[in-house]
Amino acid sequence: MKNKTILLTGITDGLGRHIIELLAENNNTYILIGRNKEKLKKIETLIQQKNKNSKVDIYVSDLSLLNEVKISANQIKEKHPVIDYLIHNAGAVPKDKGQKTKEGLNFALALNYLSPLLITETVRSSLSASNSPIIYYTTTQMMPKKFNSKEIDEIANLTAMKSYSVSKLMFCLYLENLANHFNFDIKIFDPTTMYTSTLTKVFPDKLQWLSPIAKLFSKSPEKVAQSVVKILNKNDNTGTIHYYILDKLSEPKADLKNQKLQNNVISFGENLLNATLKK
Repeated sequence: MKNKTILLTGITDGLGRHIIELLAENNNTYILIGRNKEKLKKIETLIQQKNKNSKVDIYVSDLSLLNEVKISANQIKEKHPVIDYLIHNAGAVPKDKGQKTKEGLNFALALNYLSPLLITETVRSSLSASNSPIIYYTTTQMMPKKFNSKEIDEIANLTAMKSYSVSKLMFCLYLENLANHFNFDIKIFDPTTMYTSTLTKVFPDKLQWLSPIAKLFSKSPEKVAQSVVKILNKNDNTGTIHYYILDKLSEPKADLKNQKLQNNVISFGENLLNATLKK
């Protein structure tokens, strides 16, 4: 991964920060999107300390707010006609069941599906201009084996963890469809049980004392990041989609090859984007 243009989300903390620490050793152009300007500037400093020839481009956006994402994505598209890697690492479990964004959308749906959908669609032409475009997505296979269209409409009524899983699955369905139509190398990565803030949120307040115990049975973000970089450097065929559990090839648990389900999810996403985004 040298002399590449790399667009990344979710890199200021946790797994993302450790990914960027490893990637930063190489001379690349790094495009960073996040809501915390101070943290992004720290990542910029880290990158340039590791390689003074690297270029860093920062865009401040709350990834749960689609109108902010739209502005940044359009600016990136204009400034960067070629993007070699799109690394989607942002994602979160809602604090509460039915949590909404300032735009009135379900939080899990906005952050984990609509935001990466909007970014990918906006910069798709820049990815197509690359000789070897790669789309990477961090998710988890704590997903249901069965998934139906009713869960899309009912996502606001699902538990926080269930809405997280369903929204992540929706973006995987989109990526499956994308792989059928564009010459991208798509890598979907399952970090397994990793000790991050997302894991600690699984425990109710009364059971937070279990959180340190969970750390004993979880992988560290530092080690998981090594697996991410390994698969990013792996030369999978373009026009394909591969699922990894750490650095081992796997198969998805859910029926992500269902064309009708893919179309339903994409149509649902497009309709919400059109209703939410300012003209």
